[in-house]
Amino acid sequence: MKHIANLPGEFELIARYFAPLARGFPGAFGLLDDAAVIAPPPGHELVAKTDAIVGGVHFLHDDPPHLIARKREENPRP
Repeated sequence: MKHIANLPGEFELIARYFAPLARGFPGAFGLLDDAAVIAPPPGHELVAKTDAIVGGVHFLHDDPPHLIARKREENPRP
């Protein structure tokens, strides 16, 4: 996130307002990554992850949606 008119950036906002809420939850990784461990039923573990994708950067603007989805499945890291 770009600093605009001395406003705090994305990571400063996360550290100030959201990271304190995640303390005591080891699966939140201190909110330092785009991932979390969610506690599903006993005997199971689930990892959820999210990343933004940008047209013209991660895919071409005229790519069909199913190809964009397939690309993200095959290479989940930007």
